[in-house]
Amino acid sequence: MRGMNSETVDLIYLDPPFNSAKNHKGRGKASKQGFMDSWNEKQLKEWNMLDGMNASIDLLRTEEWWPLMELVKEKHSKAMYFYLSYMAVRILQMKRILKKTGSIYLHCDPTSNSYLRMLMDYIFGKQNMRNEVVWSYNTRTMTTKWYAKKHDTIYFYTKGEQYTFNTDAIRIPYLAESLTQYNKVDEEGRRYKPQSGGKRTYLNELGQPCPSVWNIQIIGSRSKERTGWDTQKPLALLNRIVLASSSENDIIFDPFCGCATTLISAATNNRRFIGCDIDQEVCEIATMRWEDSADLFHESTNREVAESIYITTKLPDRNDEMAQDEPPRSFSSSDVRRLYGRLLYGEQEGYCPGCKEHEKFKGMDVDHKLPRKLGGTNDIENLQLLCRQCNASKGGRTMEEWEASRNKLI
Repeated sequence: MRGMNSETVDLIYLDPPFNSAKNHKGRGKASKQGFMDSWNEKQLKEWNMLDGMNASIDLLRTEEWWPLMELVKEKHSKAMYFYLSYMAVRILQMKRILKKTGSIYLHCDPTSNSYLRMLMDYIFGKQNMRNEVVWSYNTRTMTTKWYAKKHDTIYFYTKGEQYTFNTDAIRIPYLAESLTQYNKVDEEGRRYKPQSGGKRTYLNELGQPCPSVWNIQIIGSRSKERTGWDTQKPLALLNRIVLASSSENDIIFDPFCGCATTLISAATNNRRFIGCDIDQEVCEIATMRWEDSADLFHESTNREVAESIYITTKLPDRNDEMAQDEPPRSFSSSDVRRLYGRLLYGEQEGYCPGCKEHEKFKGMDVDHKLPRKLGGTNDIENLQLLCRQCNASKGGRTMEEWEASRNKLI
């Protein structure tokens, strides 16, 4: 997001980790996918994320609401403190890239929703909080110790007073008992219910306005829609959000896109879209989902959008007027390895380009083909994996310089 231009996105939907301490595992086509939604210090060290987390915290210390974060660490836990720091730096970027007329929907559950609500109030302004949507669904989960969990929370905020909201696009059917009240018909054949003083309330044939409680069922285990992605949300849920808060050709952004439900919804409803995810398995699953959903795009009036998808690991470069105010992006070697290591290992089929020998992933390090001191970047096109011996031998030289020196020795 730090590479995206400011005020370019019309709608953001995010379904981030919830700090639930659950170990999520994929099934079927998504069997390789999984993540541990835990934010304790030990876990962050294992993920090589602790340095990045501390850098995020340093950025947040200048915010006027920073004392809230310190209070969370003291009264709740250090894990919640780390989790909210992770979310806060991202929500700040989401506000920046959102247009002045844009909307954002944050999906969460009771684990952290009260804390996330405070963050959203501080960052977007409590006056821009439009709805707390309750997504109600049925599950087999039953308990006799407390009420069975049957809902998630979705916070709907806007960036300002002017925003898109298409009431007619998301109307729902009237309840049977409500329809009986419209028991009169006028001279044009329209149904209405009489009001005092001779006034009339006419039946809207599209249905009644959508309430803030959404009864949309989760995806069944045998549904064709299911990908095996553990936290997959139903397409009907995203369709409602996309139709309500965007117009055709608007740009929809999902910063935790997972198995691409938001992107599928955007494409089938003639919107443009951007999705990103930190999980390297996501690209494969999203691509499979795309192919499996091809029949949906055939019905789209904007099929060109659906056919123009491309996947990239190259970070975008900002060119907007406010770009100079953004601090330079920096990544530690552990960040780069975490982001690109497995992808590079697969592309190289496990072979070191230096010695041409097969190596285990653990025995290889990320190398910059053009060294950073010579202007080399962290873009994946400039990265490769070398075994540790070759990486040490190459040092800060280009591949050409290193190979020339090796040839002289030979």
